[in-house]
Amino acid sequence: MGEKMFFSERDLFMVSKDNHDSENRFSGKKRFIELPDGAKIDFWLLESENSKGNLIFFPPNGGNISFMVNLFHRLNSECSLNIYAFNYRGYGNSTGSPSIENILRDGG
Repeated sequence: MGEKMFFSERDLFMVSKDNHDSENRFSGKKRFIELPDGAKIDFWLLESENSKGNLIFFPPNGGNISFMVNLFHRLNSECSLNIYAFNYRGYGNSTGSPSIENILRDGG
């Protein structure tokens, strides 16, 4: 039968607090969203003048939104998308620590 593998939460999350140097080239708005428990989520908004839609972006494990600045600008200019980008707790400039419970709460 199948084997079960168990991982601790520490093994699941590769936290990246370091911001990529391209963060300085981000031309949109940088804000924080304060959650009911006091955690602050790093939120970036890049608006398009003639928006054709919205992209809500949460980075993959091990990264943060500062790694995606070039992609955000291309999607904004070439596809006329508004970009809403969020870092999970413990990633980028967000406060707190990542956990399965917090990731589900932040992304929900």
